[in-house]
Amino acid sequence: MCQGDIKDILAISRPPIIKIFQMLRIICLKNFNKDSVRLGGSGMVVEIDESLFVKIEHNKGKDLQRERVWVFGLYERETGRCLFFVFDKRDSVNLLNIIYKFISPNTTIHSDCWSAYNRIKLLDRNFRHLTVNHDLHFVDPKTRCHTNSIESIWRKTKQYLKKNNGKNLNYLQAYLDEFSWRHNQSLSRFGTFSSILDTISRVVPADPHHEFKFYSDINADSNDCECEDDDDNEPEAIEPLDDELVEQEKSLDLNFDVTYMSDLDLNKFHQTVEVIIGHIKSGLYNSFRFLSVLSSEQRMKVYELCDSNGISYEKSGTRYKVINIFKNLEKSANDDGVNAILKSMSNMELSRASNVEKVISNDDGTKEKKKRGRPRKNIFD
Repeated sequence: MCQGDIKDILAISRPPIIKIFQMLRIICLKNFNKDSVRLGGSGMVVEIDESLFVKIEHNKGKDLQRERVWVFGLYERETGRCLFFVFDKRDSVNLLNIIYKFISPNTTIHSDCWSAYNRIKLLDRNFRHLTVNHDLHFVDPKTRCHTNSIESIWRKTKQYLKKNNGKNLNYLQAYLDEFSWRHNQSLSRFGTFSSILDTISRVVPADPHHEFKFYSDINADSNDCECEDDDDNEPEAIEPLDDELVEQEKSLDLNFDVTYMSDLDLNKFHQTVEVIIGHIKSGLYNSFRFLSVLSSEQRMKVYELCDSNGISYEKSGTRYKVINIFKNLEKSANDDGVNAILKSMSNMELSRASNVEKVISNDDGTKEKKKRGRPRKNIFD
């Protein structure tokens, strides 16, 4: 069930729903334990490939302001398990370290003809490396090497990220790890819920000394109830519910007229923002978020009032602006522990293997690079 469905069913706002989703994601990623996962093995095939997750069409438009993000993927063909890694620099150092750590020895690796993969055979893991030239064919006619499986996984991954109108790139690694957690266990929509409950029971165990007692009859005799916390005080008797009062409460209809901040005129909007800033300065709450429905004049008013009152603010989004205001940068960073945990999970540091460093340092780059494309025909033959 998506966040929009939950919002409509429970009639609550999105922020608490997002917070609960983030907490559940953290629990699942702790149980996933990505560092202990190893793909491949003797007689098994692992396909590797990299993909760009932020593309710029025609080299113009608002997407030029977006940061390009490269993701490296591993796919185990026999079991369908996969792993993804977000990295800043697309070079052989990062890719070879990922391959060295997360792929088991004696594995057959299938990839394209990118030159950074040429050093895979030099690693001390006894890898068998096969390549396919995509300029000529999708499946190599001699070795039957292909990367069609991981190309299919790229499509599923990007569809998963787009179903909620995209994801925050700061947490991209966490979202990709969640997809791997779901995909590696072949979880369906209902199986995911059961797996989350099972994960919570193992990651957050209950207190073994706590006893739960359930009473089905709300009008039962109070002497049948046992209070373990206080033996000296007798429990109070539970009065039966009045059926007439219950029916009156059910029929009670409450209607509230709420005006959105974006619908206020500029003077009332100015007064409202001043009240919000006053609450932040007094410590009533640490931050406030203005959604993208504000007009340009209202956004300028927010910036003006924040500057005059010493309140910091952050702008996000290129087309639809979202404004977060807060008292200072330290409180903004420490305000949300859930976001901090997700960011730490997304900013994973990969250890450097000594053998990889040795292979890169010994490679002088004098090897002849394979030419791309079809070989030229000899017109004189």
